[in-house]
Amino acid sequence: MMFAKIDLLMKKLEDRANEKQEVMHIHDSRMTCEECGNTGNSGNSCPEIHEDVNFVNNNYFHPQQNQGWNQQQRPNYQGFTPSDHDPALFIHTSSHGCTLILLYVDDMLITGDDSDYITFVKERLYEQFMMFDLGSLSYFLGIEIASTADGYYLSQSKYTQELIAHSALTDTRTAATPMELNLHLKPMNGLPLEDPTWYHHLVGSFVYLTATRLDIAYPVHTLSQFVKAPTTVHYAHLLHVLCYLRGTISRQLFYATSSQPMLHAYSDATWASDHVERLSITGYCIFLGGSPIAWKSKRQSAVSRSSAEAELRALATTIAEIIWLLWLLADFGVTCADPTILRCDNTSAIQIANNPVKHELTKHIGVDACFVRSHCQQSTIDL
Repeated sequence: MMFAKIDLLMKKLEDRANEKQEVMHIHDSRMTCEECGNTGNSGNSCPEIHEDVNFVNNNYFHPQQNQGWNQQQRPNYQGFTPSDHDPALFIHTSSHGCTLILLYVDDMLITGDDSDYITFVKERLYEQFMMFDLGSLSYFLGIEIASTADGYYLSQSKYTQELIAHSALTDTRTAATPMELNLHLKPMNGLPLEDPTWYHHLVGSFVYLTATRLDIAYPVHTLSQFVKAPTTVHYAHLLHVLCYLRGTISRQLFYATSSQPMLHAYSDATWASDHVERLSITGYCIFLGGSPIAWKSKRQSAVSRSSAEAELRALATTIAEIIWLLWLLADFGVTCADPTILRCDNTSAIQIANNPVKHELTKHIGVDACFVRSHCQQSTIDL
């Protein structure tokens, strides 16, 4: 029965797709499933990417209907094509513009530059759900969104304040940095915690905070390695991160509406920084225009025999992420014509990447070296 309803809905959407076009503003709405009575809060934290796309609508979808939607979304089904690069993304294009539908658990986000078509989608959804328009987006899943004429501000200050309040710290100290410089932690530092529950809770909360706080990505990655058996030393450094967050609670990300749709990235590696397994750590940050959209700090899976090897592995990881972002931007209708500028501070790695000759230095990392070199030659990146 549910599949039949969705089939009829999608057929009506397809018939309507090429009628009108108009620009609208960002909205937030809540819908209730009339059949089951469940409700959900909704919102959106995605910044604008397409210059003409400035309508975003978020709706609650009952999990059973979410499953039915996904099962019905085959390629070219009623005009909506599932993305090859994100299984939760569905795309509809017409002469009037592009409409995107993103499903996340029980939430649906709709955006596009054909606002009349999106209005029609909402009208059809009204037939299946009881919906309430909550106005402009301001808060969603712990992420605060502030909209101005210049762009969007994203932060998690309220979430951070609640985390600090629940931690019951007895002082008001702050820290200038999230972690001490050249700190090397080991599993056996300090005494084992009698009850590691709060350590687990803080690490999990910090992981979620990295959604907007890229400045704590490295310390959170480091401290999360000890969740199995945390010690008093590990817990002290975890509280140090909390003190740092207390002093920087007002920091936020800014996504400018005037930003150009061009990617540029930074890649780095700390060679053999793990003093137990001697593994290196990859770190990268990718920008769209002047705003960061992807970042990561992660241990490499193999031991590197030199800093050049570690940097090449980091470059390969960064390039793979750049390629995926380029594919995703293409689904949004955004084309990056110029090569993505990729910055690296290791001269040896840059020379190996640009040198077409396979030599002694690359025989142990041939796959990563060839992967990086091929995308340099294809002008995917400008190293």
